[in-house]
Amino acid sequence: MLKTKYTITVPEDLIVEKKNEGWGSVKDTGKPGLYYMSKYLGDFKEENQLEIEMRWLFKHLEFMDRVDGGQYDCEELNFSFNEPGTQIDVMGGVGDIFLAIDCTRSNKPESYIKTKIQHNDSEKKKIEKWIKEKQGDKYKEVISVICYENFEPTDSNRRECQEKGISLISYDFFSTCIEQVDILDKDSLKHQILKRVLNVIGKDNLLKFGDEPYELSAMKGKSGDNEFYTFLIQPSDLQKLAYVKRLHEEEEDGYQRHLKRRKINSINNFLYDKDNCFYNNIIVWFGQKPNYDPKKSVLYINKFYCSLEVIDGQHRLFGYNYTPKKVTEVEEKNIKKTMGDRKLHDDIVVTGFFDEDPQKRIHTFIDINNNQTRVPMESVLQQMSVIEPSKEDGILSKFILTKLNEQKSSYFYKSIKIKSEKRAHLTFTQVHRYAIKKAKLFRNDLEWSLYRQCNGNADRPDKYPTDDNILRPIFSNMFNQINSYFAVIYKNYRDDWDIKGQGFTFSNNGVVILFRLYAYILNYLMFKGISINSDRSNFVIQDIIKGCLKEIIMEENYREASGEGARDRILKLIIKKIKSNKRFSDFPEIIPKK
Repeated sequence: MLKTKYTITVPEDLIVEKKNEGWGSVKDTGKPGLYYMSKYLGDFKEENQLEIEMRWLFKHLEFMDRVDGGQYDCEELNFSFNEPGTQIDVMGGVGDIFLAIDCTRSNKPESYIKTKIQHNDSEKKKIEKWIKEKQGDKYKEVISVICYENFEPTDSNRRECQEKGISLISYDFFSTCIEQVDILDKDSLKHQILKRVLNVIGKDNLLKFGDEPYELSAMKGKSGDNEFYTFLIQPSDLQKLAYVKRLHEEEEDGYQRHLKRRKINSINNFLYDKDNCFYNNIIVWFGQKPNYDPKKSVLYINKFYCSLEVIDGQHRLFGYNYTPKKVTEVEEKNIKKTMGDRKLHDDIVVTGFFDEDPQKRIHTFIDINNNQTRVPMESVLQQMSVIEPSKEDGILSKFILTKLNEQKSSYFYKSIKIKSEKRAHLTFTQVHRYAIKKAKLFRNDLEWSLYRQCNGNADRPDKYPTDDNILRPIFSNMFNQINSYFAVIYKNYRDDWDIKGQGFTFSNNGVVILFRLYAYILNYLMFKGISINSDRSNFVIQDIIKGCLKEIIMEENYREASGEGARDRILKLIIKKIKSNKRFSDFPEIIPKK
């Protein structure tokens, strides 16, 4: 369920009305007569959550001729709502393309999905007729979209959708769009959505936004067997052309992470100073062989939305978008003007390449991020104990270096790769960043964290001490608790543990999952009022752990699974197994954020 908080600016005379609509948390904007009010979309009832969020997205992005489902103001459409019928939940246009979205989040049998596909196909003809009557020739094509959640379409479902020209899209994709509404500008985000919708059904040719191509001065170069083109272009133009293949469970060839708001804001601040600029290239991949005139040194790029895939530099590119800040009205006006001017008039350097093998772009991405001269994350994290000794990363790094990997009594003794240690099979990054930190065991602002429970008598629990005399007893207590927990793991699954990375429990993947499971156990113990220092806690942990990992250990697919999505699924399976025991039916399925 979406928990993103949305904020609007409201005049004073409308505050009462907006409160009645569910908006709250009134805050002064610093502008006379204007106030901020907020609301969580997650406050809505779950049964219509998906529809509400999709309608909100279409409204926020200002889709043309937008219509919410069930409110068509036209009897002639006569949509069928009978089970298992089809409800078009939201419609709206982008350019000359009109989208009709049908949302479904229930886990239904394949026969239901098959019927839904057929109904969408028939409803599409009604929509086309209605659009023609209402909008004339404004829209060249109507695209039906089924947005699904909580089930996995079969290969048969996907083939039938492709045959009928219906775009079948997981809500995961749209959820990412919702999270990025204040990062990407509205047009960029609409075009990203359109690209995804059309790409699924092989209609990318509908993305054209101009007849005459860009004519860009460019240099053609060669390195080994690789040809590339370097050119200058304005950020506003490149944003129209740019597309990023992001990680989505349904998109097998997605490989890039989502935009980070913090990084975008940092680039915003950097670009606001007109003396600053980027000298390094943005790397793109041409979807088709580029048209280059060597005599004129001109590169011709056709005007298709989302036709250039960004390999490196997405934050630099979209950093030109103004992101809202809590500033005065005058400051906001100045920021918008400065960023708008730079977006339209700056020159950014781009290097593009094309290869017949589309996998080449992924190899290039990996090369840029892993094989070029940058400080390895392993080294950075290991140095955090020196760089940031009074922050979470520094404290955690020191704990791993001095306790977890160095204590002979530790179940992790000499098993974590430190510098050039070859015999160790666990990576420092996995243990530090993805296991202990992700599990929030060292958080000083969370009452249930292991750090807080082992440092309950501290005068300032919100501050990490730098004095070793203070840290030593805290570390010792935390080490004993973690070691006791893994002693239970070792006792119950010794055969698997002893084969190290070849098994599950003592592999990078297994250790990450087991540390996160430990956070759930700590929550459960606190909920039950059981002290982590008591003998009773050891007995409870033993009962929880006993038997809950057998299925995971025996199944090869679980042992070899990787990635955050796979880890989350395995953790949910383990928790489900624990809860199947009546004694632990109240075991937590989520961890409190505070």
